[in-house]
Amino acid sequence: MKHFKVKYLVRMDDISPYMDHDNFNRLLSLFIGNNIKPLLGIIPDNQDKRLRRFPENPLFWNEIHDLYSDNKISIAMHGYQHVYSTVNGGMLGLNNKSEFAGEAFENQVGKLIKGKEILFNKGFHNIDTFMAPSHSFDLNTLSALKKVDIRYVTDGLTLFPYINNSLVFFPSQIESPFLFPTGIWTLCLHSNSFTKTQFLNLEEFIRKHRQTFLDFEYL
Repeated sequence: MKHFKVKYLVRMDDISPYMDHDNFNRLLSLFIGNNIKPLLGIIPDNQDKRLRRFPENPLFWNEIHDLYSDNKISIAMHGYQHVYSTVNGGMLGLNNKSEFAGEAFENQVGKLIKGKEILFNKGFHNIDTFMAPSHSFDLNTLSALKKVDIRYVTDGLTLFPYINNSLVFFPSQIESPFLFPTGIWTLCLHSNSFTKTQFLNLEEFIRKHRQTFLDFEYL
């Protein structure tokens, strides 16, 4: 792994045909315009009522596929349906809800297989990165991820990427940009609730510190 004083990664959560497309496109334009390649956490089959309050974009899958083909974005599987089935906070304990933590190993494998099949049928092959809804996963999740050939996880609160159960973890620590002295920091952005003030702050941070941003594939 390369060594840096401080670097930043970008992930965008809750990406699906049902989202605030204006906010999403504005953020995406900012990143593409600055040659920053964000990691999009796509929900394969979004059934979360809270995340279906925006109109469906019937062109979503084609548009995302074009961006992916043009190497403008990276993709992670953001759960399966983003529907919480337990009140288990998982290994990180950041929330008390989960689509995975607390579920039987077989159930978790089934969800991951269904999610990967949906993405595969949409033209996204060899997806090998996972983003757990509400940052909640357990040891069964890690075993299930390996079972379905997922190698990378974007989560954790460490300063640098690390290995757990033979999976490479890229920590996801902050929602707003701050200039830190060291570490690799992932900006975890939710475009559905992103405000104008947040956008302006991010735009200014990128203007001043563009050289500190990395793509996930670079590590």
